[in-house]
Amino acid sequence: MADSKMISVNIYGQDYMLKSEADQTYITSIAKFVEEKMKEIEQTGLDSNSQQLKIAILAAMNIADELLQAKDSKDKIVNSIES
Repeated sequence: MADSKMISVNIYGQDYMLKSEADQTYITSIAKFVEEKMKEIEQTGLDSNSQQLKIAILAAMNIADELLQAKDSKDKIVNSIES
């Protein structure tokens, strides 16, 4: 198992220290993806200063939706191959 290291990222103006075995580039790309999703939600008209939590939750919901749709698509493909 690889050694964990502390990695600093900034998401939506907030700094986070993360402990991870993944490399800095990968963790930074995840942080950038999350920030992009949050900015998409902000574009709907939510105030980024007073509604950061709501923006973060809605971004998490969108990311979870994409993940579950991708898993469903993968399962359908695997099932069709196995049939």
